[in-house]
Amino acid sequence: MAPPDVTVRPVAPSDRDAWVEMRAQLWPDHSPEELAREVDSYLSGGALWKYGSLSIPFHALVAEDPAHRLVGFLEVSLRPFADKCRTGPVGYLEGWFVVPARRRQGVGRALVTAGEAWASARGCVEMASDARVGNTVSADSHGALGYQEVERLIHFRRGLPRR
Repeated sequence: MAPPDVTVRPVAPSDRDAWVEMRAQLWPDHSPEELAREVDSYLSGGALWKYGSLSIPFHALVAEDPAHRLVGFLEVSLRPFADKCRTGPVGYLEGWFVVPARRRQGVGRALVTAGEAWASARGCVEMASDARVGNTVSADSHGALGYQEVERLIHFRRGLPRR
């Protein structure tokens, strides 16, 4: 249930700039132009997420305060599978953000609850998500909603000499 002063609803074209701005705060290592292109693709009916050549069903939600300011967003998809899940498709929390001033007030929970309902209505019986190792805020937030850590993974890279 959303806090009484917040409405959770599907994202609308008029939300574009605020949504892009929040995405840039969540993913500062991505270029603002890339984040904006993804939003524009979604708003124009295009695919935002792909698995190989397949478009993945995707839904974006925002949390809005009484002054019509966006205070958070959730991006959820239906992935064909997810690590340690036994069923498919799996609802997947792709992006989850609440502005700092509204954290720990139920906004994030309301967004995730709405995303879970969207996935459940499409036949999912499991939800999954991820966070970077060391992101304790995200880990704690997921845990507070009943998500269980199932695995940790560190990716490695090594450049090869040019031939």
